[in-house]
Amino acid sequence: MKKVVYLAASCALLASCASGPGFSSPVTKFAGVNCLAKPDLTTATSLEFKKKKKFNELSVPVVQTSKCLSTANGDTPFQLFAIPGVTQNRVFEIGSAVEPLRVFSPDIATLDGNGNVVRRFSKDQFAFRGGVYSVQMRALENEKFVLVTTAPQEVGKFFDSIQTSTSTTSVYTGFGAANWTNGVDRNYTRAFSYEGTIIARVVDTTPSTK
Repeated sequence: MKKVVYLAASCALLASCASGPGFSSPVTKFAGVNCLAKPDLTTATSLEFKKKKKFNELSVPVVQTSKCLSTANGDTPFQLFAIPGVTQNRVFEIGSAVEPLRVFSPDIATLDGNGNVVRRFSKDQFAFRGGVYSVQMRALENEKFVLVTTAPQEVGKFFDSIQTSTSTTSVYTGFGAANWTNGVDRNYTRAFSYEGTIIARVVDTTPSTK
């Protein structure tokens, strides 16, 4: 991931202020409403599996009226997830959706049953995975919750990313149609934001039995 510059007011830096579904601009300020001193553990959203499913995904929009937490780094939107009791063969992926112009800037920590921080994930543990900027983890025995807040030091920073896809062209000749497939690389510039979408994925890695 290549950092470029801090977010400027100029729309030209963000695809000429493209508009439409999914083209929301980065938000660099957050004015929290009724911020809490600490998260209420009883209101956590469960990451429990639905029966007979090998993959679960939850998405939580982050906006100015989202739940707010007061931290040493200032007021921040937050989301609290409850880790299910059965964690064997479970991989948890937590992060934020990669939108055309922005990515919610996540700070992710796990908590014990009393709400104390067990571990906090560093910047170099994040990666872009299938449209999500995330960390992957297996829960430790004393980890009961995942707390997602904002990494304010990243908000407003641009980064470049390359998306590779393929295009197929059909060419008609006297002998019929011939298809040519080429790789296509597209460069995208996005910025980290206070708003966006938090994503939580849970994968069951238990081997299938036949």
